[in-house]
Amino acid sequence: MSFWLRAAIACVRAWTRLYTSGLPPAVRNRRRAEIDSDLWEWCADQASGRRGADVVHLLLRSVCGMPDDVAWRVELGALGPVPHRSLTLIGQTLGAAFVLCAIGAIHVDAIRKQSAVPFARTNPPAFEAASVKVNRSGRPNGDDKVLPGGRYIAENLPLIYLIRFAYERSPRSRGLAPADATGGPAWLMSDRFDINATARRDVPLTELRLMLQTLFEDRFKLKVHFEAREMPVYRMVLARPPKLGSQLTRTSADCASAPLDPLRGIAPGEGYPCGYFGPSPNFKLGSERAYQAFRGMTMEDFGLRLHEFLGRPVIDSTGLSGYFDGDFEFTTEIVMPPPPPGQANPYDGRVLPSIFSVLPQQLGLRLDSQRGPGELLVIDRVEHPKED
Repeated sequence: MSFWLRAAIACVRAWTRLYTSGLPPAVRNRRRAEIDSDLWEWCADQASGRRGADVVHLLLRSVCGMPDDVAWRVELGALGPVPHRSLTLIGQTLGAAFVLCAIGAIHVDAIRKQSAVPFARTNPPAFEAASVKVNRSGRPNGDDKVLPGGRYIAENLPLIYLIRFAYERSPRSRGLAPADATGGPAWLMSDRFDINATARRDVPLTELRLMLQTLFEDRFKLKVHFEAREMPVYRMVLARPPKLGSQLTRTSADCASAPLDPLRGIAPGEGYPCGYFGPSPNFKLGSERAYQAFRGMTMEDFGLRLHEFLGRPVIDSTGLSGYFDGDFEFTTEIVMPPPPPGQANPYDGRVLPSIFSVLPQQLGLRLDSQRGPGELLVIDRVEHPKED
């Protein structure tokens, strides 16, 4: 029995005790026993699982029956310590409270049903043509691209990466972090796939993501839903307000109007200065220290990129507006990319520092661990596809 149904039954019993108060014990107890018997039979008949509808039905029945209850009490006479007019007023007040409870039950039940229903869409957009193949090359790295004409190409990527990208709701992010998706078989992370899909027309990134969702639902029989949960988050603040770290500066480029690559946040045709996130151009690979860099990013966008590596949402609470450039050492959380083929990694065996010490020292930013509201993508069902 749900909380709301128990509360509705308690309200009915409270009203019964109110309008039978002051009556002779035999009459009072008989009336209360009749109501308890009716409630028991009603609960047995309504065992349908439709908790919200059951609550509303019971409360409406109680409200509609209040005038009859008052009339029954008046006919008996001997109103006792409760005057007739006061009894009627109290009944009207409780009736209004019952109606408000019914509205609340409807609202809560609607929210519960909405969060439990699998993610679904009516007439979802789809690619004109799409190819899905298993990649058996064994190579460790993969890549994906969004091209003009509504074309999406992914090569040698695990399905979990593709799902996180397709269901990401932020237009600036590359995809949900690993911790933001849960469920599904182990091969979601181990098996690699190639995808070549086209809409044969230019589409915004939000529509392209919806097309990918349709593709995965068709080829992989994917079923997912979002759940609101309280989860661990990082709140990014200034370590020594109002000072910035020595390696965090405001960018001089006009990044507010620069067009960005939808996957990587890099201005098309440029390695810099807006939206870049990768090895620092200010420090040569192979030098004593290796540095990560970002160029022309807001603090919110920087937090989105950290989210991918830290596995938790990073909430910007720095109070800093505008675009920034930063350089900081590679850390155990953000590892260096592999060297070009045939070249040895000069940092093999080197102990890298933690991002939680690097950011305060070099950028003047601190990550505070907290708990906060978030959304989790739950994978309910997925199957291996039939190759094209």
